Amino acid sequence: MGNLKQDINEAADQIARALRKSNYRANFSPQSLWDVDLFFDDHSDSGAPRPKGLLAEQLGQRLFALGGYVGETIRRNLGGEWQVNDADPQGEINISLKLPDGTVIWPVQRVMKRLKNGREDGIAAYGSALGLEVGARPEPFSSCRGQGSSAPVVAANITPARTEYGFQEHKISGGVLLLLGSALLYSLMATLIASMWDRNIRLLPSFYLIIAAGLFWGGARLWSAWRLVLGRIWLCFCPLAVFNSFYYRHPSHSCR
Repeated sequence: MGNLKQDINEAADQIARALRKSNYRANFSPQSLWDVDLFFDDHSDSGAPRPKGLLAEQLGQRLFALGGYVGETIRRNLGGEWQVNDADPQGEINISLKLPDGTVIWPVQRVMKRLKNGREDGIAAYGSALGLEVGARPEPFSSCRGQGSSAPVVAANITPARTEYGFQEHKISGGVLLLLGSALLYSLMATLIASMWDRNIRLLPSFYLIIAAGLFWGGARLWSAWRLVLGRIWLCFCPLAVFNSFYYRHPSHSCR
């Protein structure tokens, strides 16, 4: 790429035209940041691009352009100046925007987080936290948006106080619920399998399964990337499962 400052402006204008052709509102207004969120809802799921979606190809270039659009929207409405380092090998990712009050933000990194973490790292909430008047979330099938998200959308005002701490609390609470549900389900499965070798082992009550399902449901509601989190939790359980299998198959623990 050439000069990063020129590249980010050109990329922002190009992605704005492309978004408008796909019936997203992309006019560099604060309210248009909702359409960036809608774009990610439509074309990504659980931290990855949807197959055959608009992020399925040229992901790096499109994230850079979307980051440029978000940054330009903020700059045109609040002021500020792009800060670039053309010598940085990761310059496209580390490009920053310095606002008039001295705040430094990294819009490209923010859209990368939006892809990975989902709505808890929302773009409209990001703009609202910086002082933009993004307004309430529009209806999913309004005339200016064209396409609706595959998930239900609820109109809500996003306040700066909620954006960072609220979403962080949701992620922590969701992770705890997923961990507790996994531990409970693992215990049920372990005792069931162990009872095949040792008839003295008492099975846990069946209603524990209902509790585990409730914990999974709560965790999934609080964290949109719950599939990824759940996979990592169960991956951590693998060594314990291997230990348990050898423990109960040992002659001293087997049924005689």
